[in-house]
Amino acid sequence: MSLSLPRVCCFFVLLACVLVSGCSGAAPVKGKILKGGQPIKVSTEGMVQVRFISAQDTFSAPVGPDGSYVMTGRDGEALPPGNYKIAVFAFDPYPTKDLLDGQFNEQKTTITRDVKPGQEIVIDVEKP
Repeated sequence: MSLSLPRVCCFFVLLACVLVSGCSGAAPVKGKILKGGQPIKVSTEGMVQVRFISAQDTFSAPVGPDGSYVMTGRDGEALPPGNYKIAVFAFDPYPTKDLLDGQFNEQKTTITRDVKPGQEIVIDVEKP
């Protein structure tokens, strides 16, 4: 039995679609946390952190000096798609003083986003 070129091409196209779409529908979430269009500045004893809070779970990630973060789900898997409340903290020094005065903690934050596959989420705390 020989395989024709169209069948071989079709197989590889279908395989690529499966690999690109993934199995879980989970979204790798990358983004930036800014204040006034710039990364939030903290000292070497400080730390900026972002938390995505769903009805089922909470996910946390550190924010780099350039404001960037990568949010993953459990066991390094991608973050499940859905609606999230987002908390932001700028501790300096960590963990005693939040430079944002708790304005964006889990209870007070007004930041929400609908997370979709492949989406980049940029948040400026001055314009949440």
